[in-house]
Amino acid sequence: MSNVVLKLNTARFYLGNEIKNIEFLNKNNQNNIVIFVLI
Repeated sequence: MSNVVLKLNTARFYLGNEIKNIEFLNKNNQNNIVIFVLI
């Protein structure tokens, strides 16, 4: 049982990191668009 819980927690951890990376990339893309418009 604890093995399953550990796997679920690990999967949740990786998913959380993926979501953070996607949000970070989206913020960078928005900044690039703003810079492009300003130029």
